[in-house]
Amino acid sequence: MPKINLSFIKKRRQSLGLNQSEMAKRLGMSSKSNYSRYETGIYTFDSTHVPLLAAALKVSMDSLYTRKVSNLETLSNIPAQLEEAVK
Repeated sequence: MPKINLSFIKKRRQSLGLNQSEMAKRLGMSSKSNYSRYETGIYTFDSTHVPLLAAALKVSMDSLYTRKVSNLETLSNIPAQLEEAVK
């Protein structure tokens, strides 16, 4: 299951010149410290936060997630890659 990419969120927020207080307001949170707990991973962003985060950070919702490729996915691509390499 994909996870929220917290380091991307922090870097993007900073690159846009937004502080944690502004993010808290945009996400409807009560305080900067509350938002900080989400951004540092103490709390977990939920599905109601994702569209608000994407809008605040001016990115797609997909870009908020990190996706690790499993060994099974990697191994399943090997036959096709070998076939292409032989052509």
